[in-house]
Formats: sequence, C-alpha cells, structure tokens
Amino acid sequence: MAPESLFALLEATKIIHPTSIRELRVSNGTVVMELGGFPWWLPFEEAKSIGNSSAIIEFTSVSRARLTESCLTSDPFKEDLENFNITNLAQAAWNKGGSAEVFCSEPVENPISLLTSLDRFLIDNQCPFQHSEFFHCGEIITDFINLSKSSAFQMAKGPSAVCEFVSKELSTQDVKHTITRSPISYVKGYLIQWWDGFLICEDAKISWSVNES
Repeated sequence: MAPESLFALLEATKIIHPTSIRELRVSNGTVVMELGGFPWWLPFEEAKSIGNSSAIIEFTSVSRARLTESCLTSDPFKEDLENFNITNLAQAAWNKGGSAEVFCSEPVENPISLLTSLDRFLIDNQCPFQHSEFFHCGEIITDFINLSKSSAFQMAKGPSAVCEFVSKELSTQDVKHTITRSPISYVKGYLIQWWDGFLICEDAKISWSVNES
C-alpha cells in the first residue's frame, strides 16, 4: 500500500485495540514505528476478514522527541497505543500567539512560586515540556534562584501564551518587567504523545501490507 497521511486517516477512523508497537527506530530526524495487531488502518469489514497485517508509520522532520521506556518497550499487559494522541501545534493553547521573551528589571522575591505556577499551567494545557524549557537557567533550581536575584535579566523565552502567563505571575509579585513579542511560532508541526513520551514532527505517513490467511 502506498503511504498515506496518518493525520487524514485518523480523522476518518480510530485506533482499535489490540495494537502493538513491534519496533521503534530513530534516524536523521525520522522516527519509524512498526505496528501489529488489529489492522485498524484498513476499512473495518476488510480488517475483520484478513489473516494479519502490519503497518509502518514514518514521522518525518522530527524536531523534538522524548522517547521513554514506556514508548520503546511493548508491554503485554497494556495497549501500546491506548493513549496515542495527535495535536496540531497551531491549535495548542500553550503554543498560541507566536513567540515572546520576558525581561525583568529588578529581582524576583519568590522565584519558586513562578516555577510551580508555570508547571501547573503547562500540565493543565497538556504541554509536554516542563518549566526548564522556557525559564532561563531553569534546568537547575539553584541557578534559577541566583539569576532571579539579579537587577536585570532575561526571565523566560517561549510561546507568547507561556510568556504572558509568566508576565501575569510577575505582576502579582509587583516585579517590574517587559515582554517582547514576535509573530514567528515558537514550535511548529504536530505533537505526537503516547504514554509519558512525545515527538514533534512536520508530517507522518502510514503504509501497510496484508497477508491473507
């Protein structure tokens, strides 16, 4: 079968279990997922009548990925694609409004509150990233706290929606700051999430073969 758009297919049908990830391969900005199980990628009546089928999904132009043990290891006690979800990043609430940067012009009294508040915002909006993605020096809490004691510094960089949230939190602490905006999107494409992992790609094609029983 010639490859077709995974996104178009999943608009017309849904994943039916059982489905197993037989193999996951990563190479040069491409992630290839080999599937087995019930052939939900076929028309339903055809899927019920065939002996077996396998499918290949090729995610291309992958810019970011976090492939965890849960993503990579097939588990006989769970459905591998039970919580498989695709989000067009142009429609993601946390990625709205282009990109932005937040600059503080005085120290922040309670930087830990900023970290916890932003993490709650990201979780509530199903963002795969944590605060360290957006806060300058956010990877190490002590570094972030030390930065927050400065008289002038870049606080955050990311989507406008994220930076506007940070700006609002800074305002509640009466911290003087400015926010600059750009129409360029912070991240583009499609967010693919399953279990506790994710990848961001520009396109995804699915192809399959059928073996008659």
